Amino acid sequence: MTDEQNRKPLIDSDKVTITEGNPETDLGLSGTVNAYPAYSFTGKFFDVGSWFGIENGRISKLTVAKEGNVQFSYQRGWAENEAPFTEEQALVLREIVDAFPDPNCPYHAHRVEALQTRKGGRRR
Repeated sequence: MTDEQNRKPLIDSDKVTITEGNPETDLGLSGTVNAYPAYSFTGKFFDVGSWFGIENGRISKLTVAKEGNVQFSYQRGWAENEAPFTEEQALVLREIVDAFPDPNCPYHAHRVEALQTRKGGRRR
């Protein structure tokens, strides 16, 4: 097999649909979450993971909205009161993170519980 045939896709299109940008050439992308169609996202997505990414992954900036209303956001870290707090929001985040796997790192463990128990935030 050639390198091109061995190369894993940059996104899992079963989990998200990209509506703006090209995952092959653009860092900035927008899309929708297939399992949760009311949710959309915009963000900055790299080819490989980073210390600054969610779970040290490829997503360094992310804003997630439900029906146009921002639900949570990440910019090289969770801003105070901006992490996902509901179970649904945590599941949406999981779908997005899983849709952008890092080809150079093993799968990161789920952190849904950690996000839901974060202190000092408000619930939406």
